[in-house]
Amino acid sequence: AENYEDEEVIYDLIEDVEAGIINCVIVRELSVLGQNYKHAIDMAERFFPYHEVRLIAIRNNYDSTKTGAWHTDKLPGLREKYHSEYLCRKNFERRDYHWSKGEYNFGPVPYGYVRINSRLYVDETAAANVRRIFENYLDGISPYRMMKNFNDMEIMSPRTYSNYIRTGEISHKYKWKDCTIIRILSSRFYVGDIVHRRFKKDALDTRPSDTLPKEDWIYVICRFNLH
Repeated sequence: AENYEDEEVIYDLIEDVEAGIINCVIVRELSVLGQNYKHAIDMAERFFPYHEVRLIAIRNNYDSTKTGAWHTDKLPGLREKYHSEYLCRKNFERRDYHWSKGEYNFGPVPYGYVRINSRLYVDETAAANVRRIFENYLDGISPYRMMKNFNDMEIMSPRTYSNYIRTGEISHKYKWKDCTIIRILSSRFYVGDIVHRRFKKDALDTRPSDTLPKEDWIYVICRFNLH
């Protein structure tokens, strides 16, 4: 079984172990044995030893016949690992729930908006520049020319404006870039939509990996478009 969602496979495995048909179980990692970290550890610590079944977990580098220090060595580290994964999964579930309700608790606030009580609202000061970008684009002005014009007029760039909101100080270190304008023009935020959960992310991985299918994305229409 690849994971505990393959319930029929797991149930058949348990029945065969209890019937004495199986005396060795090999899994990718111990997490596939349980619905949560406690269940997986309980299976490895009690169920298989009780039935005298050899257990091999490849990714955990564990073989019950070769490791005599399960309780003092392997178990504490695995408990901590699965506990962390369990908590991370719960955090992801809570995050997705808040996203589906239109809340915006995570991630940077897009230029032109302000976050108040987990909701996005239009920041009229910055929104005027966003409107100008779209109007200029419709007039045939290139992102590069817009960048030059904004810098010549000393309009604060998104990063400068964000720093000004936090500190009250204006720094001219960060200038407008054409890629910033292109990013604004291509963002769904500016038609009033938010798209969440576009990338697959493991519980303890700090980087998003593969792009998820579009049917798994979370779309939220927030009706806060700037136009």
